[in-house]
Amino acid sequence: MAEDQCKVIYSSSFVTWLNSLSADDRTSIVAFIRLLREHGVALAGSYSKP
Repeated sequence: MAEDQCKVIYSSSFVTWLNSLSADDRTSIVAFIRLLREHGVALAGSYSKP
């Protein structure tokens, strides 16, 4: 992990849920997790609102 990245912690139940999704949904969620890891608290608010 690069020094400027955040550590994203998730539970085994999250992994189970993630694996139950379609491939397209998994891909979308993993992309957002990567954004969170790379930008952490500096991630723009539009990513945290429905």
